[in-house]
Amino acid sequence: STRPRGLRAICLRKLGRTDEAAREIEAARRIDAQDPFLHIEAMILAAGGPATAAFPKRSVKALLAQVRDDEAPLLEAAFDYFGLRLWEETDAALGIVPSPGPLATLTRAFAADRLSRKSAARKLLQRALEQDPMGHQPWHLEMVPILEWARDEMPRHPRPRFFLGSLLMARRRTEEG
Repeated sequence: STRPRGLRAICLRKLGRTDEAAREIEAARRIDAQDPFLHIEAMILAAGGPATAAFPKRSVKALLAQVRDDEAPLLEAAFDYFGLRLWEETDAALGIVPSPGPLATLTRAFAADRLSRKSAARKLLQRALEQDPMGHQPWHLEMVPILEWARDEMPRHPRPRFFLGSLLMARRRTEEG
């Protein structure tokens, strides 16, 4: 698995040891050159931070071509950052999705809220809840706190409850669903 090397690269980047971080990413990419998480971490490193506007355009284009503009692999990568509570990186991983669906948009809204960007979080949340849910069913348990937050933020809107119930039922957590 390339994940331990990716996590080490994040730690090294956060410590300012960017040359070592780059070597970790390259070593991991020799094992799995297709891992979107490693591509995103390499772009963050090249840009000097998680500001997507500073990402190398060629790298973004190559990653999007590799995943065929599908948000699922990028959402998976975002959840790697999410699990570490790296909210800027979580947002950056999804910020390059050309046409984000409701799950990616909800995740970005949650990250914005955690970064105390309340206005941006509210706008993203409203956009996510207006999007068509067809073909966008939550599958990761990381979505539970996101959907609970969305439910609490918009208590009259049925979509967060729908997504949360679907996820919990799919995970056979029927008592909670």
